[in-house]
Amino acid sequence: MTAAFEEFARSPRIDFGPNGKRAFRHVLVDWPDVDDMTKELLGDGFDLGGQRRAKYPGDDKLIVATVRVENHNAVPDAATHTNIQTDINEYSTGKAEIKVNYQWLTTKPNTPEPVTIEPNTFLTYRTDRGGEYITQPDHAFFWEGSVDTPVPEKAFPTLRITLREHHLTWHRVTRPPWTAMSKASGSVNQGAFMGFPAQTLLFDGEVAEAEYVIVPDTGEIQEAMSLSYVFLERSLKLNDEGDIGGWNHQFRAEPTDDPAWDRLKHDTGGAGPIGSYAYHLTDQFPALFQYEPTSP
Repeated sequence: MTAAFEEFARSPRIDFGPNGKRAFRHVLVDWPDVDDMTKELLGDGFDLGGQRRAKYPGDDKLIVATVRVENHNAVPDAATHTNIQTDINEYSTGKAEIKVNYQWLTTKPNTPEPVTIEPNTFLTYRTDRGGEYITQPDHAFFWEGSVDTPVPEKAFPTLRITLREHHLTWHRVTRPPWTAMSKASGSVNQGAFMGFPAQTLLFDGEVAEAEYVIVPDTGEIQEAMSLSYVFLERSLKLNDEGDIGGWNHQFRAEPTDDPAWDRLKHDTGGAGPIGSYAYHLTDQFPALFQYEPTSP
Protein backbone atom coordinates (compact mmCIF):
# COMPACT_ATOMS: atom_id res chain seq x y z
CA MET A 1 0.00 0.00 0.00
CA THR A 2 1.25 3.49 -0.84
CA ALA A 3 2.58 5.48 2.12
CA ALA A 4 0.79 8.70 3.06
CA PHE A 5 2.43 11.84 1.63
CA GLU A 6 2.05 15.58 1.10
CA GLU A 7 2.87 17.25 -2.21
CA PHE A 8 4.69 20.58 -2.34
CA ALA A 9 2.77 23.53 -3.76
CA ARG A 10 5.11 23.97 -6.76
CA SER A 11 4.75 20.28 -7.70
CA PRO A 12 4.34 18.88 -10.31
CA ARG A 13 6.52 20.41 -13.03
CA ILE A 14 6.17 19.27 -16.65
CA ASP A 15 8.76 19.82 -19.39
CA PHE A 16 8.37 19.37 -23.14
CA GLY A 17 11.43 19.09 -25.37
CA PRO A 18 13.25 17.14 -28.11
CA ASN A 19 13.17 14.00 -25.96
CA GLY A 20 9.44 14.20 -25.44
CA LYS A 21 7.54 14.86 -22.23
CA ARG A 22 9.04 14.72 -18.73
CA ALA A 23 7.52 15.38 -15.33
CA PHE A 24 8.86 16.05 -11.84
CA ARG A 25 7.07 15.68 -8.51
CA HIS A 26 8.20 16.78 -5.07
CA VAL A 27 6.55 15.10 -2.07
CA LEU A 28 6.99 14.89 1.69
CA VAL A 29 6.78 11.62 3.65
CA ASP A 30 7.64 10.37 7.14
CA TRP A 31 11.17 8.98 7.29
CA PRO A 32 9.96 5.50 8.39
CA ASP A 33 7.85 5.36 5.17
CA VAL A 34 10.70 6.17 2.78
CA ASP A 35 11.41 2.55 1.86
CA ASP A 36 7.76 1.77 1.18
CA MET A 37 7.38 4.86 -0.98
CA THR A 38 10.50 4.21 -3.07
CA LYS A 39 9.45 0.58 -3.62
CA GLU A 40 6.03 1.78 -4.72
CA LEU A 41 7.63 4.18 -7.21
CA LEU A 42 10.45 2.01 -8.57
CA GLY A 43 9.07 -1.52 -8.15
CA ASP A 44 11.49 -4.24 -9.19
CA GLY A 45 12.41 -2.32 -12.33
CA PHE A 46 11.56 -5.19 -14.68
CA ASP A 47 8.91 -4.86 -17.38
CA LEU A 48 8.26 -8.58 -17.71
CA GLY A 49 7.33 -9.39 -14.14
CA GLY A 50 7.28 -8.36 -10.52
CA GLN A 51 6.05 -4.96 -9.40
CA ARG A 52 6.40 -2.42 -12.19
CA ARG A 53 7.47 1.20 -11.93
CA ALA A 54 4.75 3.69 -11.10
CA LYS A 55 3.09 5.72 -13.84
CA TYR A 56 2.34 9.43 -13.80
CA PRO A 57 -1.30 10.12 -12.92
CA GLY A 58 -3.28 10.61 -16.14
CA ASP A 59 -0.46 9.61 -18.52
CA ASP A 60 0.47 5.92 -18.69
CA LYS A 61 3.45 6.66 -20.95
CA LEU A 62 5.22 8.64 -18.23
CA ILE A 63 7.11 6.15 -16.06
CA VAL A 64 9.21 6.77 -12.93
CA ALA A 65 12.87 6.95 -14.03
CA THR A 66 14.70 8.13 -10.88
CA VAL A 67 13.93 8.91 -7.25
CA ARG A 68 15.96 11.18 -4.93
CA VAL A 69 15.52 11.21 -1.14
CA GLU A 70 16.62 14.21 0.97
CA ASN A 71 16.18 15.15 4.61
CA HIS A 72 13.57 17.79 5.44
CA ASN A 73 14.81 19.45 8.66
CA ALA A 74 14.54 16.20 10.63
CA VAL A 75 16.89 15.66 13.57
CA PRO A 76 18.97 12.48 13.20
CA ASP A 77 18.86 9.82 15.89
CA ALA A 78 21.48 10.29 18.59
CA ALA A 79 24.67 8.44 17.69
CA THR A 80 28.43 8.76 17.85
CA HIS A 81 30.05 8.42 14.44
CA THR A 82 33.55 6.96 14.43
CA ASN A 83 33.76 5.02 11.16
CA ILE A 84 32.94 6.74 7.87
CA GLN A 85 32.43 3.35 6.17
CA THR A 86 29.79 2.08 8.58
CA ASP A 87 28.26 4.98 10.51
CA ILE A 88 25.58 7.16 8.93
CA ASN A 89 22.69 9.34 10.04
CA GLU A 90 19.44 7.51 10.67
CA TYR A 91 15.98 9.01 11.21
CA SER A 92 13.20 7.35 13.17
CA THR A 93 11.07 10.51 13.20
CA GLY A 94 10.62 13.61 11.07
CA LYS A 95 10.06 14.15 7.37
CA ALA A 96 11.95 13.30 4.17
CA GLU A 97 11.61 14.92 0.75
CA ILE A 98 11.24 12.64 -2.25
CA LYS A 99 11.88 14.05 -5.72
CA VAL A 100 10.45 11.90 -8.50
CA ASN A 101 11.56 12.12 -12.13
CA TYR A 102 9.17 10.69 -14.75
CA GLN A 103 10.22 10.05 -18.35
CA TRP A 104 8.05 9.43 -21.37
CA LEU A 105 8.87 5.81 -22.15
CA THR A 106 7.28 3.75 -24.90
CA THR A 107 7.25 -0.02 -25.31
CA LYS A 108 10.39 -1.24 -27.03
CA PRO A 109 9.77 -2.92 -30.41
CA ASN A 110 9.91 -6.73 -30.41
CA THR A 111 9.63 -6.88 -26.63
CA PRO A 112 7.53 -9.88 -25.54
CA GLU A 113 4.23 -9.35 -23.79
CA PRO A 114 4.31 -9.69 -19.99
CA VAL A 115 4.14 -13.12 -18.37
CA THR A 116 2.09 -13.79 -15.23
CA ILE A 117 4.38 -14.99 -12.43
CA GLU A 118 4.23 -15.72 -8.72
CA PRO A 119 4.28 -12.85 -6.16
CA ASN A 120 7.67 -11.55 -4.97
CA THR A 121 9.46 -12.96 -8.03
CA PHE A 122 10.58 -11.20 -11.19
CA LEU A 123 11.86 -11.85 -14.71
CA THR A 124 14.82 -10.68 -16.75
CA TYR A 125 14.93 -11.05 -20.52
CA ARG A 126 17.39 -11.13 -23.38
CA THR A 127 17.30 -12.33 -26.97
CA ASP A 128 19.84 -13.86 -29.33
CA ARG A 129 19.79 -14.92 -32.95
CA GLY A 130 20.31 -18.13 -34.89
CA GLY A 131 19.05 -19.94 -37.96
CA GLU A 132 18.66 -23.13 -39.95
CA TYR A 133 19.04 -23.99 -43.63
CA ILE A 134 16.72 -26.16 -45.72
CA THR A 135 16.98 -27.38 -49.31
CA GLN A 136 14.05 -27.98 -51.63
CA PRO A 137 13.56 -30.49 -54.51
CA ASP A 138 14.28 -29.53 -58.11
CA HIS A 139 10.67 -29.85 -59.29
CA ALA A 140 9.67 -27.04 -56.95
CA PHE A 141 11.37 -24.47 -59.19
CA PHE A 142 11.55 -23.20 -62.76
CA TRP A 143 13.30 -20.32 -64.47
CA GLU A 144 11.10 -17.24 -64.79
CA GLY A 145 12.59 -16.31 -68.17
CA SER A 146 12.75 -19.86 -69.58
CA VAL A 147 10.15 -22.21 -68.12
CA ASP A 148 11.29 -25.28 -70.11
CA THR A 149 14.98 -25.00 -69.18
CA PRO A 150 15.92 -27.55 -66.47
CA VAL A 151 17.14 -26.22 -63.15
CA PRO A 152 20.55 -27.81 -62.45
CA GLU A 153 21.21 -29.29 -59.03
CA LYS A 154 23.86 -26.71 -58.18
CA ALA A 155 21.28 -24.00 -58.68
CA PHE A 156 18.92 -25.37 -56.05
CA PRO A 157 18.51 -22.59 -53.51
CA THR A 158 19.27 -23.05 -49.85
CA LEU A 159 16.65 -21.27 -47.77
CA ARG A 160 17.70 -19.78 -44.46
CA ILE A 161 15.08 -19.84 -41.73
CA THR A 162 15.72 -17.21 -39.06
CA LEU A 163 15.50 -18.42 -35.48
CA ARG A 164 15.50 -16.20 -32.42
CA GLU A 165 16.40 -17.34 -28.93
CA HIS A 166 14.33 -15.80 -26.16
CA HIS A 167 15.95 -16.16 -22.73
CA LEU A 168 13.62 -15.59 -19.77
CA THR A 169 15.18 -15.90 -16.32
CA TRP A 170 12.75 -16.26 -13.43
CA HIS A 171 14.32 -15.08 -10.16
CA ARG A 172 13.55 -15.79 -6.48
CA VAL A 173 11.74 -19.05 -7.22
CA THR A 174 11.25 -20.90 -3.93
CA ARG A 175 9.30 -23.87 -5.37
CA PRO A 176 10.47 -24.59 -8.95
CA PRO A 177 7.92 -26.24 -11.27
CA TRP A 178 10.01 -29.33 -12.04
CA THR A 179 7.00 -31.30 -13.31
CA ALA A 180 5.94 -28.57 -15.75
CA MET A 181 9.51 -28.14 -17.00
CA SER A 182 9.90 -31.85 -17.71
CA LYS A 183 6.51 -32.02 -19.44
CA ALA A 184 7.11 -28.96 -21.64
CA SER A 185 10.66 -29.80 -22.73
CA GLY A 186 10.83 -30.08 -26.53
CA SER A 187 7.20 -28.96 -26.93
CA VAL A 188 5.80 -25.92 -28.73
CA ASN A 189 3.32 -23.39 -27.38
CA GLN A 190 -0.26 -24.62 -27.63
CA GLY A 191 -1.69 -21.10 -27.72
CA ALA A 192 -0.32 -17.60 -28.09
CA PHE A 193 2.44 -16.98 -25.54
CA MET A 194 4.36 -13.73 -24.88
CA GLY A 195 2.55 -12.37 -27.93
CA PHE A 196 3.89 -15.07 -30.26
CA PRO A 197 1.40 -17.18 -32.28
CA ALA A 198 0.73 -20.83 -31.42
CA GLN A 199 3.46 -23.35 -32.31
CA THR A 200 6.11 -20.69 -33.07
CA LEU A 201 7.99 -21.11 -29.75
CA LEU A 202 9.83 -24.30 -28.78
CA PHE A 203 10.81 -24.79 -25.14
CA ASP A 204 14.47 -25.79 -25.35
CA GLY A 205 14.97 -26.42 -21.63
CA GLU A 206 16.27 -24.58 -18.58
CA VAL A 207 19.34 -23.83 -16.49
CA ALA A 208 18.76 -23.73 -12.73
CA GLU A 209 21.01 -21.91 -10.26
CA ALA A 210 20.76 -21.44 -6.50
CA GLU A 211 19.94 -17.98 -5.15
CA TYR A 212 19.62 -16.68 -1.62
CA VAL A 213 17.03 -14.03 -0.82
CA ILE A 214 16.29 -12.05 2.33
CA VAL A 215 12.70 -12.26 3.54
CA PRO A 216 11.68 -8.58 4.04
CA ASP A 217 9.47 -9.11 7.10
CA THR A 218 11.87 -11.29 9.10
CA GLY A 219 15.30 -10.62 7.64
CA GLU A 220 15.87 -14.37 7.34
CA ILE A 221 17.86 -15.79 4.44
CA GLN A 222 15.88 -18.20 2.29
CA GLU A 223 17.20 -20.48 -0.43
CA ALA A 224 15.61 -20.04 -3.85
CA MET A 225 16.39 -20.72 -7.50
CA SER A 226 16.81 -18.72 -10.67
CA LEU A 227 15.45 -20.58 -13.70
CA SER A 228 16.78 -19.55 -17.09
CA TYR A 229 14.34 -20.71 -19.76
CA VAL A 230 15.23 -20.82 -23.46
CA PHE A 231 12.46 -20.47 -26.06
CA LEU A 232 13.38 -20.85 -29.74
CA GLU A 233 11.18 -18.81 -32.07
CA ARG A 234 10.54 -20.09 -35.62
CA SER A 235 8.12 -17.71 -37.33
CA LEU A 236 7.54 -18.53 -41.01
CA LYS A 237 5.80 -16.12 -43.36
CA LEU A 238 3.35 -18.45 -45.08
CA ASN A 239 1.91 -15.99 -47.59
CA ASP A 240 1.49 -12.33 -48.48
CA GLU A 241 -1.59 -12.10 -46.23
CA GLY A 242 0.57 -12.22 -43.10
CA ASP A 243 -0.23 -15.75 -41.89
CA ILE A 244 2.50 -17.16 -39.65
CA GLY A 245 3.65 -20.77 -39.37
CA GLY A 246 5.86 -22.39 -36.79
CA TRP A 247 7.80 -25.47 -35.77
CA ASN A 248 5.36 -27.99 -37.26
CA HIS A 249 5.47 -26.43 -40.73
CA GLN A 250 7.61 -27.89 -43.52
CA PHE A 251 7.82 -26.89 -47.17
CA ARG A 252 5.56 -29.00 -49.43
CA ALA A 253 6.75 -29.04 -53.06
CA GLU A 254 3.79 -30.98 -54.44
CA PRO A 255 1.50 -30.55 -56.21
CA THR A 256 3.91 -28.55 -58.34
CA ASP A 257 1.20 -26.04 -59.26
CA ASP A 258 0.51 -25.27 -55.58
CA PRO A 259 3.67 -25.58 -53.43
CA ALA A 260 3.30 -24.19 -49.93
CA TRP A 261 4.32 -24.41 -46.29
CA ASP A 262 2.20 -27.07 -44.63
CA ARG A 263 1.98 -29.07 -41.40
CA LEU A 264 2.73 -32.78 -41.23
CA LYS A 265 0.50 -35.00 -39.10
CA HIS A 266 0.74 -38.66 -38.16
CA ASP A 267 -1.11 -41.14 -40.39
CA THR A 268 -3.27 -43.55 -38.40
CA GLY A 269 -3.45 -46.04 -41.30
CA GLY A 270 -7.17 -45.54 -41.77
CA ALA A 271 -7.92 -46.57 -38.20
CA GLY A 272 -9.27 -43.18 -37.27
CA PRO A 273 -8.80 -39.43 -37.67
CA ILE A 274 -5.37 -38.14 -38.64
CA GLY A 275 -3.21 -38.01 -35.55
CA SER A 276 -1.06 -35.42 -33.79
CA TYR A 277 1.56 -33.23 -35.40
CA ALA A 278 4.48 -35.32 -36.58
CA TYR A 279 7.25 -33.16 -35.15
CA HIS A 280 6.46 -31.34 -31.93
CA LEU A 281 3.69 -31.83 -29.41
CA THR A 282 2.10 -28.77 -27.86
CA ASP A 283 2.01 -27.69 -24.22
CA GLN A 284 0.80 -24.82 -22.04
CA PHE A 285 3.85 -22.66 -21.25
CA PRO A 286 2.25 -20.45 -18.53
CA ALA A 287 2.67 -23.45 -16.18
CA LEU A 288 6.44 -22.88 -16.34
CA PHE A 289 5.94 -19.71 -14.29
CA GLN A 290 3.77 -21.21 -11.55
CA TYR A 291 5.08 -22.89 -8.40
CA GLU A 292 5.21 -26.69 -8.17
CA PRO A 293 1.99 -27.82 -6.47
CA THR A 294 2.41 -28.84 -2.84
CA SER A 295 1.68 -32.40 -1.81
CA PRO A 296 -1.72 -32.87 -0.11
